[in-house]
Amino acid sequence: MGRTSLVVVCLLLLPGCAERAERSPVLPPEKGVDPVLVLLTRDPVAQGPVLAYDGSIFFSHGRNVRVVSPNGRHRLWTVEPAPRGHRILPDNTHLICDAKRGAIVRFDDLARRLQVIASKTRGDQVSAPSELVLDQWNGFYFSDSGQAGEPPGSLHYVTPGRVVRKVASDLASPTGLALSADWSALYVVESGKNRVIRFAVLEQGHLGLMSVFATLPGSETPASADAGGLCFDSFGNLYVAYLKMREVLVLDAEGQPLRRYQFDNPTSGVCFGGPYLDQLFVTVAEPGALMRLNLGVKGLDLRPER
Repeated sequence: MGRTSLVVVCLLLLPGCAERAERSPVLPPEKGVDPVLVLLTRDPVAQGPVLAYDGSIFFSHGRNVRVVSPNGRHRLWTVEPAPRGHRILPDNTHLICDAKRGAIVRFDDLARRLQVIASKTRGDQVSAPSELVLDQWNGFYFSDSGQAGEPPGSLHYVTPGRVVRKVASDLASPTGLALSADWSALYVVESGKNRVIRFAVLEQGHLGLMSVFATLPGSETPASADAGGLCFDSFGNLYVAYLKMREVLVLDAEGQPLRRYQFDNPTSGVCFGGPYLDQLFVTVAEPGALMRLNLGVKGLDLRPER
């Protein structure tokens, strides 16, 4: 994909609330689906895709947070120092990880800053928040990948009352996060070790022992690997944006590889969207862009009810 000063848009399908027949859980073969360009940016990296309640996709590129509506129109939503992970709450407020500021910032639906929830400047032991995931108690977990010369990466939990607690430490650059369909397990990309780890969720904001869910292919040459975002489909398969391998890796419930969907660009983030929640949206780098895989397999939707 060449650099360009133009923004290229490929229309997204209009959202619909009607159900359709359950699709087969069989994923298309690796050569049976090609990435579709949705939007090309002028920045070297895009990341942090998230599905909004109206079917729009938000993602970041450089300092920009952009929204692409279901009809394909897009606009700049806000500008922050280093936006990363992004989630949308039932009241239509937004939580965004800012790695440069070392903070989790809450915005209203017009992108006005409402609150700094966690910040290294106020002693929350936060360095470079990377990704976050909402739980069923209206709290959320976030990963902190750390900065060079600082303590190792960690996981934190933020209660509904906005109290911040560290729940895991000494991790090697944790990035992507995903909760299981029954909320019983938290999955984490430990990027520095090219693996996905899993914590049992014992109760609200309390994690059990860590176990290794999957050691990712290519881990014997870490410099050529590295991984980013995570998401589940409705059949329990885990999708990993496998950055430097330029692919989306699909793992089954046992952590075994099912598919390796190849891209021309390094992949950084994943989320399901589309009118039937069966399209996988993928952010990529070199240059930054939003792509789409038409998988025909429904994603797991754990967005809190409105």
